[in-house]
Amino acid sequence: MIHAIYIIDRSGIPLFFREKEENSSDITRATLFSGVISAIQSLLKDMEIGEATEVSTKAYDILLEVAMNFAVIVVIDPCVESDKTSLRTELTRFTTKVSFEIKDVVDANLVRKEEQMLNQLTDEFIKNCEQILNTSEATKRLRDSLW
Repeated sequence: MIHAIYIIDRSGIPLFFREKEENSSDITRATLFSGVISAIQSLLKDMEIGEATEVSTKAYDILLEVAMNFAVIVVIDPCVESDKTSLRTELTRFTTKVSFEIKDVVDANLVRKEEQMLNQLTDEFIKNCEQILNTSEATKRLRDSLW
């Protein structure tokens, strides 16, 4: 399940977010999370290790896709590597669509039309990801029942 989607600028400022939690309008939580991810990316870059594309914790997997001026972060339940690969492909598609559909994602003052487009793209992305995860779960149950 997808728990949250964040779009942040390269300095860690949240530009757009959607969370499944009850506090989904809490900008403080989004700002703190975005700052932590930005700090991790900065540390890795300063150490010349490169950029993180995934962070895993006991409770969540966090997938990151970095574009030219922004990054998209998706917080999901832990899942198998094949599901992450499929979700990463969908994340890349989503990031590319956002890059092309929204003129200036980094402009924090998105006009209403752009905000609506971003919400539509996010809805489509969530639907596609949930379908990937549901298909994987159904396949796993079928495979388990055959053995």
